[in-house]
Amino acid sequence: MIPWRTATDLAVGSRSRRGRSKSVSMLHHRAKRCKSQVAGSGVYAYVSQRGFYPDDREKANQDAYGVATHFGGDANKALFTVYDGHGKEGDLCAAFCKDTLPGVLSQELRESRTVEDGLKRAFNRTNEQLHRNQNVDDALSGTTAVALYLEGRDMWVANVGDSRAIVVQEHEGNLVARPLSSDQTPYRKDERERVKAAGARVMSMDQIEGLEPIHENWGDVDLGVELDEGGDPPRIWSPFGEYPGTAFTRSMGDVIAEELGVTADPEIIRRRIHPHDKFLVIASDGVFEFLTNQSVADMVSMYPDPLDACKKVVQESYDLWLQYEVRTDDITIICIYIEGMEAEKAGSPKAKEADLDNIALQGLRPVRKETSWHRKRQLIMSNEPVGWRKPFRLEGTKEESYAMEDHVVPKSAEERACILQAIKTNFLFEHTTDKQNKVLVDAMRKRKVKAGEWVIRQGDKGDCFFIIDKGTFEVKVNPNPATTGVITDEKDAGQTVHVYEPTDTIKPCFGHLALMYSKPRSASVFAKTNGSLWELDRPVFQHVLLKKSRRDVAHTLRQVGVLQTLTLLQVHQLCDVLTEVVYEAGQTIITQGEVGDTFFILKEGRALVTQNGGKSGREQKRLRRMEEYSFFGERALLTREPRSANVVAETKVRCLVLSQQAFEEQLGPLSALIDKERIKREDRGGVPMLQDLQLLGEIAKDDLGQINACRLPQKSTPFTLRTMWKSDVVAEQQRTLVLKSSEMLKHIAEAPTMRLGCVAVPPLVSTYNMEASLHVLHQVSAVCTLSSLMEMKTVVPQDMVRHLTACLVLGLEALHRCDVLYRALSPELVFLDSRGYAVLMEYRMSRLGTTDAFTICGTPEYLAPEQVRHQEHSKAVDFWGLGVLIYELSHGTSPFQADSEMTIYNKISSHRAGMLEIPTSFVPAMGDFIDRLLHHDPQERLGSKADDIAAIKTHQWFAGFDWGGVQAGECYNQELQQLAHAEAQKLAGQEGELPDGGKGYSDDQSIWQRF
Repeated sequence: MIPWRTATDLAVGSRSRRGRSKSVSMLHHRAKRCKSQVAGSGVYAYVSQRGFYPDDREKANQDAYGVATHFGGDANKALFTVYDGHGKEGDLCAAFCKDTLPGVLSQELRESRTVEDGLKRAFNRTNEQLHRNQNVDDALSGTTAVALYLEGRDMWVANVGDSRAIVVQEHEGNLVARPLSSDQTPYRKDERERVKAAGARVMSMDQIEGLEPIHENWGDVDLGVELDEGGDPPRIWSPFGEYPGTAFTRSMGDVIAEELGVTADPEIIRRRIHPHDKFLVIASDGVFEFLTNQSVADMVSMYPDPLDACKKVVQESYDLWLQYEVRTDDITIICIYIEGMEAEKAGSPKAKEADLDNIALQGLRPVRKETSWHRKRQLIMSNEPVGWRKPFRLEGTKEESYAMEDHVVPKSAEERACILQAIKTNFLFEHTTDKQNKVLVDAMRKRKVKAGEWVIRQGDKGDCFFIIDKGTFEVKVNPNPATTGVITDEKDAGQTVHVYEPTDTIKPCFGHLALMYSKPRSASVFAKTNGSLWELDRPVFQHVLLKKSRRDVAHTLRQVGVLQTLTLLQVHQLCDVLTEVVYEAGQTIITQGEVGDTFFILKEGRALVTQNGGKSGREQKRLRRMEEYSFFGERALLTREPRSANVVAETKVRCLVLSQQAFEEQLGPLSALIDKERIKREDRGGVPMLQDLQLLGEIAKDDLGQINACRLPQKSTPFTLRTMWKSDVVAEQQRTLVLKSSEMLKHIAEAPTMRLGCVAVPPLVSTYNMEASLHVLHQVSAVCTLSSLMEMKTVVPQDMVRHLTACLVLGLEALHRCDVLYRALSPELVFLDSRGYAVLMEYRMSRLGTTDAFTICGTPEYLAPEQVRHQEHSKAVDFWGLGVLIYELSHGTSPFQADSEMTIYNKISSHRAGMLEIPTSFVPAMGDFIDRLLHHDPQERLGSKADDIAAIKTHQWFAGFDWGGVQAGECYNQELQQLAHAEAQKLAGQEGELPDGGKGYSDDQSIWQRF
């Protein structure tokens, strides 16, 4: 498919001698075309995008790429390479290898017996020359590399590191991505064992810092991969120190890492190019951090021009990086389109080919679907109003109606097609139906802009998503915006980090997050030329999409038997990889006897389930009809068994489809997840049956039910059982909150950071969904609430308060590490256990995500100023609540107590640091501690900054305090312990039976299946 000739030459980046020109071209791209003298024709293009690094604005692009289409002077050969540098001089390492490898390879191919041997020798020789180069320090710097070598119809892929090559094939009318390389990282067991044999330690950053126990639970990558839940991969470390920390096991350069087993030896595969091969893609790991192979294939297949395809993949990758991170990686991709490839004639010589299925099973680095340590993923939650001081009391609100007909803007057919093309590959519109897209396109309005006009300003609240129709637009970021947070002057806008330029086929988009929730814009965008945009408001998008579809899909997934072991987070990640398929009436969806690997959710329409019968086996016995949000084929996610029945579309149907491959790319093998859950159950000694529990005394009561101490008669392990009556939950309009609290408990129980436990966060044993009631069982001996303690003590002694505060600090620290915002600190909602420790068990007001929250919920006297003002809030509100609680426990009343709710809010809103009147009975150190927790500015509030847990623990109020003893459950306040023990004895003497279900419930039971 060679020789190649230039078709388009759009822009070419340059590099200074050491690769550090200040603003070279941020985006390098080029397209070329060939007509083959061999068997077909091909087109290729490449794009390289420098990353955005807020702490190093002049950092060079550390990616490099190389194309040699008449390789070695032979028009029948070509070499495509991508390099991804790392470390201080990673850009120099990548540039050196780009310039050196082709020449070395050309020589080695002339001297070696096989191409495989030549590639291997060329990679190692290039690595040796890099070590000897006096202009590059590669002690702690290097580059990964992937090379695609073509010779006639044969291809070889040589790979070191985690850049990647894929082939996109046509299979049964669909385009399917198949890997041509396997990421060489510690996720792979074989690679992990190899570097360990050389003396390396393999640990994640959290393990190095002591935040997570030592383990190797990164999945058996011989079978698949597990989800990289926190962007914290296993890394390679010296046994003598915290270096080099590489997240790959092969590279060029990296002299120190070589001593630990990191090698430049490439893994090489060989295969023929077949007529069903349509595209070849090689790219740096910046592309695959948040995109699966199939996602890249789907995007590439939409564009007839490979340059447009490259730009789209790079744009989508860049946008996803900014969604989940505070920076982006460098991103480089080469796309090669194969055209007119004819089938080989019978008898043509065939070399042994690589097994692509085996490559897929060797393991690819997990695709991230969660944010990093720096930017945790936002989860959308419905608005919940504030509860009064009465414990557990929250009241519901009705969703505001939205008349879509009032928002329709007439458009031409050409304009509609242009908008649809722009949103088709955007991650926010992956699961929208044609009907939904029609409504969304109807609602988009056109906005004309003039050169110099601001479209969005950094720090301003955003509620619009934009598609660029015409014109050039610049993106600027100020890493240190003014105190107000809103950029108002162009001179304060910062450096240009990206330029949007639409073409006839690509219409860039920006403002994606504004469709999900309101938060300050992270960048400014202004028009460099006159132009026009299409705008979409968040209320329209949420009305059409987010309020129902995603929720219903997640709800359906929660009902699938084989998926019961998944956490709430994992379920939402599966929602992200579902694809939509349409079947016409009468079309067969699955066929009995066929081996299946796909799971289906019936999103629209009706389908019939039939089974073959009769003597001939051709008679169709009708079993049942399936309606919307029914599901089938779930066993295919676990095993490749023959289908047990037929499913035929009765009407035109729309299905959401999840393949076993997509599932395993996201979460790892389902069998491994089930085994992991089974092992955990066995470690807990099994979950007790509800009827086996012996109920003891009542700890507390509220509008939904009661909380009791309980135990297993044959064991001494204490439990606390929360019982809620379904009829009361419905009457109090708290069904959504109760279901969310159940999912939050399960998320906390599954969180890696909770593996060591926390004295203030009791382990969840199980939840029980009974006919008339719901139950939550905790492994803790709770004895009373802190409000009950205040009734006994009126004013709690300050040494007791300090001990309780220490428990709550540890509890909040643990929950925040799980990315949980608690928002339920008050005497009525915090419990005391039999040791005299404060424990947290109420999660109806909590949320996943400790930043950028907007929901107003909690006890009025405990709301922070930012909540009262309806501003976004973060984990700082938990520390505000802690300050109020310490004050109330020690003084008997809260600092913002008043006769009316509005007066409370006025007092909180007008509060300023230093204004709090500290009672004379408070010791000065405690008064200072409370005052710092009750700072009106959440950014200055004690506990709100990254290192402020340490600042809390080292505050003078805790001088000489045994934090380690409290965390271990071995440090007690003697008076508090005695009081708690006496309460436990009272409860033990009030033995009874479980509630008999006297409150009946006859409504729909399916609404409780998520509990």
